[in-house]
This record gives sequence, structure tokens and C-alpha cells, in this order.
Amino acid sequence: RVTMNGRRYIFFDNIGFATETKKAIIKKKSKTTYIFRADDKKRKVIAEPNKPTMLGNFIPGIYKIPATKENDNGKFIGYLTFSFKNSNSETVDVHENFPEANLNINLEGADKLDKKNTKVKINGKQYSYDHAKLYGPYPVTEEIEVTAEGKAKDKTFKSSTVKLYPNELKSNTPVRLNFEKEKIDKYVKEKEKEENSLKNKVTKFFNKYSLAMNNAAGTNNFASISNFFKPDTADYKTMKQNFQTGQGIQSLIQSPQVVDVSQEGSKVYAEVLNINSQGVWVTSKYKLEDSAKHPAKSDDESDLKIISNKE
Repeated sequence: RVTMNGRRYIFFDNIGFATETKKAIIKKKSKTTYIFRADDKKRKVIAEPNKPTMLGNFIPGIYKIPATKENDNGKFIGYLTFSFKNSNSETVDVHENFPEANLNINLEGADKLDKKNTKVKINGKQYSYDHAKLYGPYPVTEEIEVTAEGKAKDKTFKSSTVKLYPNELKSNTPVRLNFEKEKIDKYVKEKEKEENSLKNKVTKFFNKYSLAMNNAAGTNNFASISNFFKPDTADYKTMKQNFQTGQGIQSLIQSPQVVDVSQEGSKVYAEVLNINSQGVWVTSKYKLEDSAKHPAKSDDESDLKIISNKE
């Protein structure tokens, strides 16, 4: 700095200048790594999920900084942008400008699949399926592989696999995955037929069991119901002891209704709604054994024996 006082010049040495700066802040929902240059230096900043992260201190201006970002979905190339124009605080919000692809996934032939258990797999990572959701973002510079799977009557079915190339990727990229509808429909129809047959079989069993229980209660005769239990199980022994000690049946079964039934090999699981001796509707869960050589083809209720029961 130089000043003039009359005919004299005055010089000031070692003058410093202080420039106002502000913190550039970014906030991400998932862990993200940024690499960019600022003040002629390469910087690497890791933004933790849902936490404000400072990229650095910057003097006033409008910024468009070339950068790369990397997260679980891949590596993106673009810009970090921010401006001091509308900032009245000590910080300025950073915005991203990265070309990105989002996937709009539609499943064909999946109407018989259990919606709660249907999954999509993108580049090997599995997500719950939601037809209204856009999946992403993903880099537009890398290939993306998409497939899906779901269950119908406890059997898993897989869709076709679609590979997307960079020239196909855009902000809203439609993806159609096809399931073998005829194969699924045939399987579901066969299983429903088996389930109806099993439900009828279990219903006949409990109708006879309830009559036998009421008869045993009147005669205090365990032999009337012993054939309905698998010998040497805990329930068998407890029921037999109750009759031997004169306690008999603690709770009668009236108007049994089989509300749900399933089978795994020789084991049958039944949920039965009935009126107890106090006149209250209760739900009991039974585990039974089916002794038929081909349980799925047998409708003889005498093949069934009670293993356990829980209310």
C-alpha cells in the first residue's frame, strides 16, 4: 500500500488480506466417497450416512467442481455444485450433478407369487420388490444385471435375467422381468388341490376326535381317545395320566373349525378354532403325524395321530 502526505510517500510492508470463506456442506443417506480438486490439491472426503459433511472452506463464488463419487452402487463421474448467492449463514449447501440411472422394474407373470417374499437382485444385491419404487441410482457408465425371484406355496421361482448396457441407461430405465406364468399357475393349482384334500382330511379327523373326547369325558375312558394320539408322546402320556388320576379331560372340543393346514413330509400342522368348555372360542395349534405311505394322495383321516397341541 502506498499513500501520499504532501510531497512524501509512505510505504507499508507485510500487509495481509483476510478473505471471507464459508464451509461447503453435503449430507447423504448412504456412505459416499468424493474425490475432487480444490486449492490445486486433490481431496478425498468420506460422507457418513445422514451426517453433515464438510468438503472444505471456499471463498465467495459460484462453483462447479469436477468430481467422482463412489458408493455401494458403483463409481459416478460428474460435478459438485454450490453458490454463495443465496447463503446467509456460515455454510453453503452442496448439490450433486452426476449422470445417474434408476431402474423401474416390472414383473410379468408374477401374480400368483407371495408379494411379501418377492425379491429383485441387482448386480448380485437383493432387495424387496415394490412395483412403485425406483431402484438406484446407478452409474450410467457400467453394465447392470437384474433378476428376480419369489415364492408360491413355499416353492421358489426365478425370473429371466436382464443385462442393461450403458447406452440403455437413463434416469428412469424400464426393466421387464418375465416369470414362467404357466408353470407357476400349474404348480399353485396342484398345491391348492392337495391343500383342500388335506384340509378335508384334517377336518374329518377333528370332527371324530371331538366326538370321542366328549364320549371319553362322560365315561372317563382313555381308550376312547387313545387312537387319536401318537403313542409315547408327551401329550399321550399326559392325557393317559389325567384319566388314571381321575382328572379326565380338562377342556372339551366343540364345533372344531380347521382354519389353516400345511404338511411337511409326514408332519401335518393344523390351526383349529373351537369352543372350549367355558363357551369361549380358542385357537389351538396341532402337530400331527400322517402314517400314510403317500400322505398327499391319502384322504383317510385314521392315518393321522396327534403329536402335540398348544393353545
